[in-house]
Amino acid sequence: MPGESHRFTTNRRLKSNTKELGWGGGRDWQSDIDGNSEIEINSGSVFPWDGPNIPTEGLVSYWDLNAGSGNSITDIEGSHDGSIHNATWATDSGRDGSVLQFDGGNDYIVLNGWSGITGTHPRTWAIWFKSGSSRDHRLISYGANTTGNKYDIRIDDANGDVLRVENASGQKYGSVDVIDGQWHLLTVVFPSGGSAVHDHSLYVDATLDSNTGGGNQSLNTATSTNVFFGKSHWHGDDTKGRIGAVYAYDRELSQSTIQTLYDETK
Repeated sequence: MPGESHRFTTNRRLKSNTKELGWGGGRDWQSDIDGNSEIEINSGSVFPWDGPNIPTEGLVSYWDLNAGSGNSITDIEGSHDGSIHNATWATDSGRDGSVLQFDGGNDYIVLNGWSGITGTHPRTWAIWFKSGSSRDHRLISYGANTTGNKYDIRIDDANGDVLRVENASGQKYGSVDVIDGQWHLLTVVFPSGGSAVHDHSLYVDATLDSNTGGGNQSLNTATSTNVFFGKSHWHGDDTKGRIGAVYAYDRELSQSTIQTLYDETK
């Protein structure tokens, strides 16, 4: 009843369209400012949101890897929570709170029950990543390992430690070395009307990397596997570094929107 006081354990949640903090659930609620907390509130109370004001149009899922403990990650925007396998929590002066450390030896996250943004649907994936290890790093992986059906985002060591997206028999990679021991927001955009891997745009810290390396191949991402963070379903080269947050949109983000995401979350 309104005005009554209740005490319970819950995740505090942000309602995306009003930017109000309250309690509850549903598709349009973001959760987890500081993990599970026992709080006392009045029924129906809402509070101002004090988290990052990230772009929410088309936002399917958002994982802020700052819980600091536990074996799972919470999807703040949607319902695609993940299980942590072997990766460990760490603190980092470059990020607020905690991050997840991956040691390059079978450390990963699986989003159980979600096969990602598939087919030829437009999409944007963005990930905060830091590493000083010059090697391949498999960051995001799903689909099927058949021509055009795979969707892997990784760091390509052979071409200069650059951002790369590949779909089996096709790839596009950039020219900016991102393995420098610093945090970078790496963003991969597949546009509406796109049909092949070379239609992607790659951004490093909201700046377009205009290089188009690799062979072209039509894209039709399969629904065969759950999304992995930190490793590929089919290859070695597990991530060795730190991941701070991941964002998935079911639309093409513009450069200005990516700049907003970068500014709000750096």
